Amino acid sequence: MAGIAGQPLASIGQGTQQAIDAAKAAGFSGLSLVTVIAIARAESGLNPNAQNTNTDGSLDRGILQFNSRWHPEVTDSCAYNVNCAFQAAYRVSNQGRDFSPWATYTNKQYAQYLSNTG
Repeated sequence: MAGIAGQPLASIGQGTQQAIDAAKAAGFSGLSLVTVIAIARAESGLNPNAQNTNTDGSLDRGILQFNSRWHPEVTDSCAYNVNCAFQAAYRVSNQGRDFSPWATYTNKQYAQYLSNTG
């Protein structure tokens, strides 16, 4: 089984492969697949249970750190579920065409993970 850009599964890690599989199932492909995985790595280190409290009291939740204030349509149960989170990301990103809702995209933090998807 191959991961992003044909890398063998063993070289990218199980957590990365789970994220890739969920993102593909949600509809991401090509560059949008690579981008959303890099964003997830930058946002949470691919931790589906990641949670950060913001100064305004809102929470960033799950593998893609959906903010509870800006994305109330993404329930906690969805945000903390890898498959559901990537499905929500596909909708929020306009089917993988607009990643501006993620701070790690707009501030370019995600870019450090583009060449190191494992």
